[in-house]
Amino acid sequence: PPRPTASPAGPRAAPLRCRLPPRHPPTMAPLVGAPGLRALRRPLWRALPRVAQRRYMPNTPNADALEDDLNAFAEKRQMRVTLNMLMQTGQGELLHLMSPEMQEKCATATQKVQIQIASYLHRELPVRLAHRVKDLEAIPIMKDCPAVKEVCNWYRTSFHELRESPVPTTPAKEAAFATMMSRIYERHAPTLLTMARGAYEVRKLLNKDVMSFAEHDEIHRFLDRFYMSRIGIRLLIGQYLALKEPPITPDYAGIICTRT
Repeated sequence: PPRPTASPAGPRAAPLRCRLPPRHPPTMAPLVGAPGLRALRRPLWRALPRVAQRRYMPNTPNADALEDDLNAFAEKRQMRVTLNMLMQTGQGELLHLMSPEMQEKCATATQKVQIQIASYLHRELPVRLAHRVKDLEAIPIMKDCPAVKEVCNWYRTSFHELRESPVPTTPAKEAAFATMMSRIYERHAPTLLTMARGAYEVRKLLNKDVMSFAEHDEIHRFLDRFYMSRIGIRLLIGQYLALKEPPITPDYAGIICTRT
């Protein structure tokens, strides 16, 4: 048969390639040794270490104000971000959008890039986290499951930590913001396994076998949306944290390979 020829518009550009951060946080390292092998005899989600964190307490005096704040952010629209935008920002190609006052506080171009991205995350992540909280509370049969409640509490805690943190407009504030982002990134690392446990709890409540549970389209559509949105949040935080580390090769801007 004749060999295919290139289209008149020319060959298609190769897609951008991501180097994603490790799936599990560094605290998974103890599971490699012999005690970890014994731990894996239990369900994997029980072997995951607990991350030291501040938990959202619904009965605190300012709980109503915090809930109103979360509801207000849940009404906002999420900003669409592409890999190309992340790459351009990581390479400093969008620094012209940064205010002159903020640029004057930075001594290097690297600091400008980090502060620009940190300021964006400070604005955007509360919106995305608030949407996830409302999504988790929207499915009646799931919101009462212990595992789903645990994940929802993680999102609430991260939302309120972001809202209480100052805008990272200086290198010192940006460094403190990066520490908080690393803590949030680690906190949400067990989300996939914990939500899988939540799906198992839902199946037990419904008293369904695996095949019958697969017919609940509403639950599966919700899980698809939740997992896709989680990928977006992890990508934003992972790109920001990767830009604070030396690149593996000059072809990488954060976790994005600029050559392929």
